[in-house]
Formats: sequence, C-alpha cells, structure tokens
Amino acid sequence: MKTFKFLLTLFIAVTAAFVLYGCSGSDCDNGAIGASHIAPAAKGTITGTVRDTNGNPIGGVNVAATNIRASAVTAEDGTYSITDLAFGVYSVTAVHNGTTLDTKEVTISSTTPQAIADFLIPLDEQQNEPQIGTISGTITFYDDDEPFLGLTTIQLLDSTDTVIKTVNTTTGTFKFEDIELGTYTVRALPQINPDDAVAPIITDSPTGQAIVSKTALNPTVDLKYAPLKGTISGTIKDFDGTPFSGSATIQLLDSANDVKQTVTTTTGTFTFENVDLGTYTVKALPQMNEDDPLYPYPTTTTPEDQAIVSKTDLHPTVELQYQLLPQLS
Repeated sequence: MKTFKFLLTLFIAVTAAFVLYGCSGSDCDNGAIGASHIAPAAKGTITGTVRDTNGNPIGGVNVAATNIRASAVTAEDGTYSITDLAFGVYSVTAVHNGTTLDTKEVTISSTTPQAIADFLIPLDEQQNEPQIGTISGTITFYDDDEPFLGLTTIQLLDSTDTVIKTVNTTTGTFKFEDIELGTYTVRALPQINPDDAVAPIITDSPTGQAIVSKTALNPTVDLKYAPLKGTISGTIKDFDGTPFSGSATIQLLDSANDVKQTVTTTTGTFTFENVDLGTYTVKALPQMNEDDPLYPYPTTTTPEDQAIVSKTDLHPTVELQYQLLPQLS
C-alpha cells in the first residue's frame, strides 16, 4: 500500500512539472502541450471619428473605454483608435475639457474584432465655444495701399458660389457678421463708369478666401483693385478726308517713344486694347511707293496724334489723316 501511494504521488508530481514547464525535443513532436504553448488571448480595437453636426472633425477630444481605463485623443481629422482590447462589451465615452459629450456601448468579438464608435457632437456642446464668427477686410486701389473711398459693393459667397451676404462701403473697410463655420469667398464688384455706355466696367473684380473655424472665428481678407485698363481707338483718313481703304500700320508709342502695340487696318479704323493709364502717341506709318525696288519712297506724310488714358477718360479717340507728298523726281 505504501508503495502504491509513493508511485501515485510521484506520478502526480511529474505530470504537474510537465504541464508547468512544457515539453522539448521529441516530446513536442509527439503532441505534448505545455504552458508556453497556450494560445494568447484574442485582442481587438475600438476606432471612430468625432464630428460636429456640420460635419467638421473635432480634434483634441478624449475618448475612453471607461470600464478598463483605456483611452485615446482624437487627431485633427477627428479620428481615434484604442487598441489591444480583450473581447467583451465596452462603454466608450467622449470627453472634452472635462465635459462628457456622449457615451456609446460597443462589443469586440471574434466576428467584430474592430468595433466602431463614432460621435456626432451638437455645436452647443463643444466646450461652450461660440460657433459664429465674422469676416472683415479692406478694399484698396492699385496705385496705393490706402482704403478705397469710392462706393464699393462686397459680396460673401459660400462653398457653392452662392451669394449669401452683401455690404456696401465708402470707407474702404467692410465686415460680415454672424458667419457660421465654413469656407467662403469674398468678392468686390468692379467699379463702373456710368457715363460710358460702351465699356462701363473700369476695374477687375478682386476676390479672396476666408475660413471661419473654431481656431479662427474672425478671419480678415484684403482686396485690391487691379490697374485700370483702357482703350485707344481712332480713324485713319485719306488725303481727301474719306476713310483710308488701303493697308495702314498704326503704332502706339509711350512717353519714352517705345512702341507698345502695332495694329494693321484696311477699314480705316483701329483700336488698341488693354492700355495702361498714361500719355501716348498714335502714329500711322507712311504709305510707300513699292513699285521702285531700288527706292520705295514714301508717298504720304506720317500723321500722328496724342491720346491720354486716365481715370476720367479710359477710352480716348484720335483721328489721323494722310497727306500726299510731292513726287520725287
């Protein structure tokens, strides 16, 4: 009997040691299993995104699986991830500046190892921050940085290019109030010369972008009108006063006598486009007698006239007339 008890005790001790310390060599090959070969516990992840009711991501929100004290902080794009979680049911809570915003319950299992908990936070629950901003700015003229004092209409357009607000200013400054978070375009309507029925628009329509966000509720936009552009048009007449029907080359020279533009006309009329403000000379090149290959002498004068493009006269006109030269002998 004593021998039997001894053998039984020895068998139990050997078996326990085998289980505790595992197997090696051929024992493992024969299917022996020890503690070192027990499969690790399965793990999962909780991920999601935190946004406001306008769809904007919210960064800096602490999201915690409260029953195990595991947590993560949302990135700027509102996303977060809590990893290395055992299978089970979790309460997931979004907290910002000490205020609990929302709580959700999710389950991690073999069929759903990655649980998703998205949070949609009402605007008035986001750390009590104001969600309404302003957009202000200045409008200046191209030739200086001083505020433009003429009557100017400024429009505010949303992301669909729809005009949502309009203000008029005569001080060169403007401000749009009660603006929700978002991206906007600010546009100044062009200046108009009401006395010119043909080409009343005398400036471009400058635009700028403004983004109203939680970190920048009151952005500013500075607009500047582009340089004024004008035209110089006119007629070239024959020596008898009728429109010149031949081919005439007309040059536009600046105050330094540099040729800025050249046009050719066969109708007796011409126009120079996109002319900067300034004083110009308009000159018609002489007609030539090209029947003499050795000496194609001019047969007419070189008529010229002066034109001034200014803020008060963007479209001056000139009149040129050829005069016959005496025939050379």
